[in-house]
Formats: sequence, C-alpha cells, structure tokens
Amino acid sequence: MPASYTEMPQEMPKTQTKKRKNGKRIGLVAGILSGALVLGAAGGYGGSALYNAVNAPAAPAVAAQEQMPGGRPDGQFPGFNGQNGQGEMPERPDADTDQGSDNKQDAPEVGDGQFPFGAFGQKDQQEDETSDKKSSKKDTSADVGTSDANASLQVSTKSNGQSLSTQEIASYAADAVVEITTEAVKTGNYMQQYVASGAGSGVIISEDGYIITNNHVIEDATQITVTTTDGTAYEAKLVGRDDNLDVALLKIEASGLTVASFGDSDQLALGEKVVAIGNPLGQLGGTVTEGIISSLNREITIDGKAMTLLQTDAAINPGNSGGGLFNDQGQLIGLVVAKSSGDDVEGLGFAIPINNVQEILNDLLNYGYTKGKAYLGVSLLDITSEQMARMYNVTETGTYIYSVQDGSAAADAGLKSGDRIISVNGQEIEDSDALRELISASTVGDTLEFVIQRGLTEETLTVTVGEYIPEAMPAVSR
Repeated sequence: MPASYTEMPQEMPKTQTKKRKNGKRIGLVAGILSGALVLGAAGGYGGSALYNAVNAPAAPAVAAQEQMPGGRPDGQFPGFNGQNGQGEMPERPDADTDQGSDNKQDAPEVGDGQFPFGAFGQKDQQEDETSDKKSSKKDTSADVGTSDANASLQVSTKSNGQSLSTQEIASYAADAVVEITTEAVKTGNYMQQYVASGAGSGVIISEDGYIITNNHVIEDATQITVTTTDGTAYEAKLVGRDDNLDVALLKIEASGLTVASFGDSDQLALGEKVVAIGNPLGQLGGTVTEGIISSLNREITIDGKAMTLLQTDAAINPGNSGGGLFNDQGQLIGLVVAKSSGDDVEGLGFAIPINNVQEILNDLLNYGYTKGKAYLGVSLLDITSEQMARMYNVTETGTYIYSVQDGSAAADAGLKSGDRIISVNGQEIEDSDALRELISASTVGDTLEFVIQRGLTEETLTVTVGEYIPEAMPAVSR
C-alpha cells in the first residue's frame, strides 16, 4: 500500500501501521512556475516539505513497509546544498560542515571527528524537532507566541448526549470548519523566486477566532487566509505550532463565531460512526463524508516521524488536512492529518486524536511551542554502505553526527560532527530512528551516557538532555 502524498491535477502531498506503514499528508500546493496543485493526505497544502515530497514518483508497494513521499524512491541523493540534484560530488570539499552554522570553515583533516565533505551526500536526518527551525525565515514567525504565560483556552465540550444523523452532525458542526489558503515564497532553479499557493482546512475552537489546523498546512507560509462558511475572509496570524504532532494554532480577528465542541477521543470504540468535514482539493469547502473508526491506535510514520493516529474509512482527500473528524454526537474527536494513497488503496484516512491536541493548546497559546520536549541538538546521518562510507571518508557504517547546534546539549557535552554513535545508556544504536526514539522518551534534565567512536578511539560522554525551543519563537516567549 504505497503511502504518499496524492498528486492533484497539478500536484499534491504521507503514514505507517503497527507493522510500520507509511502514509502521506494531504496538503495542496499550487506553484506559479510549476503550475502544480499539491494535495496533502489529511491536511492542507502549502507545507514546504510536503511541496517537495509530492514531486517524487510514488513508490511501489512493499510487503512490510511503503515508500514515503520524502523517501527519495529514485535512489538519488538530494545533491549539494540541499538541491534536488543527481548526486554529483561537490567541486570543493571545504564546504560548511555544520548546516546549523553560518560560519564556513576550512576543510578539516581526516580523522579529527569531522566529515571532509560538507553538505554533500544523502540528506541528513535531523531530530524530529529541528525541522521547526526552518520557520525562523517566515514572515509570520514574529506573530508566534504571547507574553502572557497564564492564558488559557477554554474549549467547548457540550453535548446533547444523543446519537445524531449525518445530516444533523453536518448542520451542528459544519460552520465550525473553515477553509485555509496560504501563500509562500519559493526558490526554484537558477535561484528564481515564485509564489506557491496552498490550501487546507481548519476548525474554530473559540468564539473570538482561535483556530486549529495541521502545521504542514501553514508551514513556511508568508500569508494565511481563513474563510468561514458565510464567505467572510480573514487574515490569520500564527500563534503557535508543534511540528511533531503536526498541529498549529491560528488567530483571526472576529467574534461570535461558531465553535466546535470537543469530544473525548479516548472513549471512542472500534466501528463507531464518524463524519469528516473539510475543504478537499482546496476548493470544495464544507464537504461532508461519512465513515467509521477503523482503528483506534494506528502507528504511522509521516516524513520520518512516528505518530499514533485514529484510522477511518471516511473519504479523505488533499485539502482535508486540518479539518475535523466528528463523532455521532457532533463532537470533534480528531484533526484530519493524512491518507494512504495508490491504485490499490481505498478508505485509509488518519486523524490526530483530539485529546492529544487539547493537551498542548495552552502551551501553543502562551509560548508558541510545546514545552518540555527533550532535545539533543544534532543532525544525524546513517552511513549504510561501504560506498557511502568512502564518500564521507569514514571506515565504518553506522549512525554519525552530521552537525551539532551551537549552545545545545550535545555541544555542551562535547559531541562533534563526525562522531559515530555506538550506544546510549547501554542500548546499541542501529540507526538514527533508534536514537530519536530514545531522545523522545527522555525527559528534560535526564543524563544519557553516549559511547562514541571518534577517529580510531572510543569515548564515553555524558549528555544532559535539553529542552527544545524553536528558533522562530520571539524573545518574549522564550
């Protein structure tokens, strides 16, 4: 079951099960130069990673694991300086060895713990949280967060306690679901810039204009427009975002809005009736589809991030991302995020449980990000073959530190670019996913014992886990 971003008439943007199935977000992106309309699985258009991912051809089905949109099914390296090239060697081996730094250094001597080739080769696999750093270049980033650390969003949980028909659910909840369109400045070949537009869905959660959607719907957007069911368009500001959970909190200046009532996603039952409401294809706002809960705890991998999601057979299409999944009482129990797609795939949509979203809302409101998330501060690279090892001038395969963020927990502990991670707290590190899972399971302030190989010697370093604070957050929020 190939899970990838579904391409629309002009283009579109993935997910994994207990047996590690991959899925696609459904975001819709239209590039002026490319003329492409990108539809994301269960989400909106306009995510930068989504936009690039959907240009890759769909991968063939594999028995236990499917190729994801960002998985380079063509086998090519992303190329030098992050361009989607053909894997040519860079002409100069003295490129900047730390992608998180603006300071370029001369090529290091082989054996000092650093790679001789800077940004060349396979795309480095960063910690899940590091992707938020891209947002520091957004025009909307200045609007993130608030100085009032005591603010609280009081969401509605009202219910009549009765099972409703699909028509009644739509009448009750449809006005709380909005259309979202975005614009973002992209750089194409030969450094030409163009405006890419995207679309998705969102759900109103307060009468004064707070709205939740997927982060990938608004990622990298320089302009966000929200349109309510009465046709009124509002300029929206980004309040906060969580890249791992794929949730963003927006604000429009309005009052007296219809809000969604929150249900309890922990109380759902397998086979329970659900209704999805969203903006498929970015132009069919208010679309209602009906289905059931197909799975309560489906483990999915989207863009390399493991997520535990609700699965439904309600029709989900590009542009549904960020829309609502409602129970038979008309209560919001999920935020649509992804779908699996392919010629042999039908009725596999996914949603973030609303309880997970509600847990982070006040952090997004007060700080612009989710507090307490463990962070190491490194980019990782899996050397998986002898050929790849020769390209990076190392002698063994394994998981290497590609770059270290200045001032991070990793830097304070003395970890360096080029270190091969052998084990952490006695657990052998077989690939970068294993390390990311270990860090995610840690708590800020925990100490981890890293055994690393640097050059020809092994060293043991103690790392105190830090807290993830996105660079996009304004100083007042920090």
